[in-house]
Amino acid sequence: MLYAQNDGPNTRLPFRAAPDTMATRLQTFDPTGPVFGVSQIMEGVLSDSYIVGPGDGFLITIWGTRNESFETTVTPEGKLFIPQITEIPVAGLTLAAFHDTLSVEMGKFFFAARVSATLVRLRQFQVHVLGRVLNPGSYPAHAVTRAQEVIRLAGGLLDEASLRRIQVKRQDQVTESIDLLRFNRSGEKRFNPYVQDGDVIIVPQQADSVMTLGAVWVPGRYEFREDDTIKTLIELAQGFKPEAYREVVELIRFSEDGLTTTKTMLDLRDTTSTAWHMSLKSDDQIFVRSIPRWREKHRVTVLGEVQYPGVYFIDQHVTTLKDIVTITGGFTNDVSLAESFIIRSDKQVTVDPEYERLKLVQVEDMTSDEYGYFKMKARERPGRMRIDFQQLFENDSAIENIILKGGDVVTISKDRETIMLSGAVTSPGAIIFDPRLTIENYIERAGGFGWNARKNKTRVIKAQTGAWIWAKEAKTLGPGDTIWVPEKPNRDWLSIFFQGLATAGQIATIILVVDTVSK
Repeated sequence: MLYAQNDGPNTRLPFRAAPDTMATRLQTFDPTGPVFGVSQIMEGVLSDSYIVGPGDGFLITIWGTRNESFETTVTPEGKLFIPQITEIPVAGLTLAAFHDTLSVEMGKFFFAARVSATLVRLRQFQVHVLGRVLNPGSYPAHAVTRAQEVIRLAGGLLDEASLRRIQVKRQDQVTESIDLLRFNRSGEKRFNPYVQDGDVIIVPQQADSVMTLGAVWVPGRYEFREDDTIKTLIELAQGFKPEAYREVVELIRFSEDGLTTTKTMLDLRDTTSTAWHMSLKSDDQIFVRSIPRWREKHRVTVLGEVQYPGVYFIDQHVTTLKDIVTITGGFTNDVSLAESFIIRSDKQVTVDPEYERLKLVQVEDMTSDEYGYFKMKARERPGRMRIDFQQLFENDSAIENIILKGGDVVTISKDRETIMLSGAVTSPGAIIFDPRLTIENYIERAGGFGWNARKNKTRVIKAQTGAWIWAKEAKTLGPGDTIWVPEKPNRDWLSIFFQGLATAGQIATIILVVDTVSK
């Protein structure tokens, strides 16, 4: 099962087992231990929380009647040896208590002297890592090593390992609960504590889960802990998105029978409300709806022959087609109003199964009705609106001045100034448009009909609508129109002759049989 806590299929969290397992097994630990100055002691918290133990090294400095500096190490018996003076029991003391004890004990031997101690070398000890890790075993650590680092030394967690219910046993008692997911999501150090001498880190199997969906930043399924609340799950999901409808958040919970569910609506607008601290149960699901039409951006795209084509914001239910053309600086000199159009993307797109089927069929295998339907559907332009730009901008027709909607694409076409001759003509190609010329004139300019032209099937394809019109029915031509002259179909006359002979023979045979029977 994929978990949202896995952060996607192409990334690995730092506590997951690395793909190169051999490299993980060969990782080593510096046996001499790191040497730190005061400013290098990690995270600035050891003065209060660090527990002094065997192997810790200190720099002792004495000022006053005697000035002296020397390094010394806590012995395995837990004592700090001061050469030629005394031994001071310090094991188990915090660093702050250690300083106080040192001042008192040294004061017995030096009158009016000040003593300071600086921790310069941290002791090394063993921590045991057990359970669902790549390489269970014992690993060296220091007092500034956190649990996640020791797990990394053990090769990392296996895919089925728990991320949130890792336990630390200290002196045969569970003293810490590690939640690496919350640590890596929030950075709260309490979920990734320091290890101590003799700690046993136990990594169990993943078990129960909860889920959050909807308007949160990282929706998905998360491992469940007994102390989880609504607040915990929302934080794991990285919080609400701005469009989240916090007033009505839906909690789905299974009943005791494990078959039916109950629904609870929560108001999570106030983070101090009791709803935030409501305890979760295994398999709970939280659905966060989005506010309808949240920050909906009403934009249109203007393409083609305007001074400044691009994307423009509009006032919904206010901005008209004429307004947007004015905003774009007006038309260029090469505009073709007759060919300009608008595509409205919010029109519902439906799939036509018959058209999809015919797209896979060869034209010669279609019936006449199928071919006609196929051509009709192929000429359709989904979302295209029937707007007469010439009427609007030349005659100021208010009917054509539609109100634009967000997502509209306004295409102002370029004046092609040509008529295209295609098919069975001597020299197919583009001819400069002249409103005085007829279809016959354009065909003559293209060199006339080809030898295999089907003259009576000549069509005009209108640039503005894509409609196919019989040549004899086309009253006018416009820039961009296409005159298409189809070719005569190729016929195998010899095959047709033999087929005719075979048919005649069959008819003669039938007549002979009928005549014989009648006699």
